[in-house]
Amino acid sequence: PVFVKYASKDESTEVRREAVSAIGRLRNEKAIPTLIKFLTDNDPKVVMQAIRGLLVFADRLDIKQELKKLLNHPNELIKEVINNHIMKPTQTAIAVAVALTVIVFFFIFNGMSIFTSLIPTTGTTTNNQTASTAMPTVTDLQITDEIIGTGAAAVAGDKVTVQYVGSLTDGTVFDASASHSADGFTFNLGKGEVIQGWDQGVAGMKEGGKRRLVIPASLAYGDRAVGNVIPANSTLIFEVELVKVQK
Repeated sequence: PVFVKYASKDESTEVRREAVSAIGRLRNEKAIPTLIKFLTDNDPKVVMQAIRGLLVFADRLDIKQELKKLLNHPNELIKEVINNHIMKPTQTAIAVAVALTVIVFFFIFNGMSIFTSLIPTTGTTTNNQTASTAMPTVTDLQITDEIIGTGAAAVAGDKVTVQYVGSLTDGTVFDASASHSADGFTFNLGKGEVIQGWDQGVAGMKEGGKRRLVIPASLAYGDRAVGNVIPANSTLIFEVELVKVQK
C-alpha cells in the first residue's frame, strides 16, 4: 500500500518510478492489477517499470493481452520492448511450427520416417549434438572486474545506479537496462530488492567500474522460470557498469 501511494501521488517522477519498480520486484500476482493500472500512466518511465514487473508473468495470456495494447504507444522505446519481449517470441514459435511442418512433409513425400532418420544410432554422436556455447554448471558466484572504477565504492545500504546487460549461457540476451531507461537501473544494495547474485556481485564496485557476473541459479531465480524469458535453473551472466553511488 505504501508503494502504491507513492507511485500514484508523489510529484517526483523518480519517486513514482522507483515505487512502481518496487511493486514489480515483489513478483507477487496480487500486484498484477496495480501494475496493469500503471501501464496507462502519462510518464513513460513509470510505464516501463510497470512493464518490467509484468514481464515476470508474461506466460499468462491475460498479461500478454494487456501488454500488446502498448504496441500503439506513442513512446518508441515502449513499443520496442513490447515487440521484443511479447511479439517476437510468438512470431518465433509460429516460424518454428511452420518449419517443422515443412520437415514432416519432406520426410513423408520421400518415404522416410522422421523419427528413425533424426535419432542417431546408439553409441554414436556428432559435433552438432553438443552446443558450442555449453558451459559447466556454475555453483558459486563468479566475479570478473573488467574495469576498476575510480569513484565511490558501493557497500550494503547504498543506493546505486547501474547499466547492465543480462544473458543466458547460450548468449541469448534476456534483459538490458537500456530497454527500460537511459538513466540506468537504481536499487538499494544489500536490501533484497534484487537477486542475491546482484547484492553480492555489485558490492565492492567503484563508480565507473565494470564487472562480469556469472550467477548460479541458486543466487538468481532457482528452479523458477521467469515468464518465457529465463528457463528454470538458469545460470545468468551480467555485464554491469556502476554509474552512481549514493551514500
